[in-house]
Amino acid sequence: MKSFKYILDKSSKKFRCPGCGKRSFVMFINSDKQYASDKFGRCDREVNCGYFMKPEEDSVPYKPRIYEDPKPISFIDPKYAIETYRDYDQNNLFKYLTHKFGSDKVSQMIKQYRVGVDNSGPYTKDWVIFWQYDIENRIRSGKIIKYDTNGHRDKHSSASWFHSKGNIKGPLFPDFNLKQCLFGEHLITTTNKPIAIVESEKTALIASLFIDKYLWLGCGGIQELRAEKVQVLRNRSVTVFPDLGAYDNWKIKSDDLGFNISDHLEKIATAQDRAKGKDLADFLLK
Repeated sequence: MKSFKYILDKSSKKFRCPGCGKRSFVMFINSDKQYASDKFGRCDREVNCGYFMKPEEDSVPYKPRIYEDPKPISFIDPKYAIETYRDYDQNNLFKYLTHKFGSDKVSQMIKQYRVGVDNSGPYTKDWVIFWQYDIENRIRSGKIIKYDTNGHRDKHSSASWFHSKGNIKGPLFPDFNLKQCLFGEHLITTTNKPIAIVESEKTALIASLFIDKYLWLGCGGIQELRAEKVQVLRNRSVTVFPDLGAYDNWKIKSDDLGFNISDHLEKIATAQDRAKGKDLADFLLK
């Protein structure tokens, strides 16, 4: 009977899977308790990942990476956010939304989602601060984005983060450890409505003005629909609304997370819509 140099580790140790990135990977180990390379092993998520690679008998033993304890999450003092809750009448995005929906409705939305305006200088009023309040009402940071008069993002200006701000003395928040949460996460405990997740923060705001049956949250990017980020939504009914071009990616993720996914945009979009990568807000504002 042939004996193999490496067998799957029978201990409870799990490592990060090369396939799906989750800590569900069982590595191969030899009789001397030495691991094969970290590409060899089997993912426990056999249905949703299925990664499995066997080593050769003469593979060189490998020493697994040691993961350090994560740094504590940093937070922003609420006083900084409170200072930004003004000058909405001078901001392009909110002037556009007020023209569309009226001041009362927009003011209520602003108060609900706690959105701010960058008033740090005379030329910063066009920048919106999407504060990320987590489920415990702590501010993780604020994403700062510039908008044009048509309500669209200024694509010539890159987004930045409030914790990255500084002055001539240096950064205001040195050694800041950002760990993002969902935009609008602080609202989860205020309602039993089903949850809807979109990519951008602006789309979450606009969808909330049109469709009241959901609590609308923004995940902040196509790659930001992550298990760690949405764990606060466990035991809630969740539907994701991907931008055009993101459906296949989000379908895999939503199946893995146990979420529903809307294919409405996929059904009604034209080739031109797809080329522009339109999102739900673009269709609602037509």
